[in-house]
Amino acid sequence: MSPSDAFIAFYTLLLGLGMAALLTGFAGVVRRHRTLEIGATGLLLSVLIIFEFLTGWSGATRTFSGSDSNVLTLLLPFGTGACYFLASVLIFPEPGESDQDGGVGAYIASQVRTIAILLFAANLLLIGAELPFVSAKMPSDPSYFWAFYLPYNGAILFCYAVMIAAPKRGIAVGAMLGLVMIYAWVTGTSTI
Repeated sequence: MSPSDAFIAFYTLLLGLGMAALLTGFAGVVRRHRTLEIGATGLLLSVLIIFEFLTGWSGATRTFSGSDSNVLTLLLPFGTGACYFLASVLIFPEPGESDQDGGVGAYIASQVRTIAILLFAANLLLIGAELPFVSAKMPSDPSYFWAFYLPYNGAILFCYAVMIAAPKRGIAVGAMLGLVMIYAWVTGTSTI
């Protein structure tokens, strides 16, 4: 097993643990019969994290498969995976945690900014990890960078910045909808 294969296996495990945490949190809410309290915000955040996991994993496997990786080059993608994991753990409350603060919906709403910060950081780290590989590809395919990579990542970072700075929940929900539409479009066109 090459170092890059070992890293991809580790990264996949980290994202798998994040997905398990997300699903476990959701199952806990369902088990307590509080599913309706999740609301649009919780649903959008969950879908957003699933898209982040899929695109992050796809980007890492594309970027690092067959490359010579060392500890320094793996710090950024490890940070990306750690941010994804932390964001997925924070979406749903632990049993009893939401009972005192106004319910599951209020808990999820209180986590939006923190989750947006983590996902903004994850995307910055992923861009930093991919940049050497993208810049090496640029001489042979400059349109990929200018017509897809830069606008795609710029739009994602902009939406997360709006979620972080939004004074009202409706604005944050609009930014989440924008992100889900970007990820759905890119996933549907297999451009990642």
